[in-house]
Amino acid sequence: LHIVIFLFLYALWVLELFRISYKIGHFKKYALIGFPVYMAMFLLVFILSLLKKLLRLNVVWKGRKIKLEK
Repeated sequence: LHIVIFLFLYALWVLELFRISYKIGHFKKYALIGFPVYMAMFLLVFILSLLKKLLRLNVVWKGRKIKLEK
């Protein structure tokens, strides 16, 4: 049941993106369909990075430890 609700809400979001996209520019259909996923991934990375910085946790990028400034 949860997956049905999720898919319904996802479809509504994508349909709304289709509707407003014609007013703000020209976008590929696959970009509009994937946009909610792209945005969720961006927010996940952003929030994890913010938490690591605020909590002063180790940050590793390409195998290197990044020292956080105070």
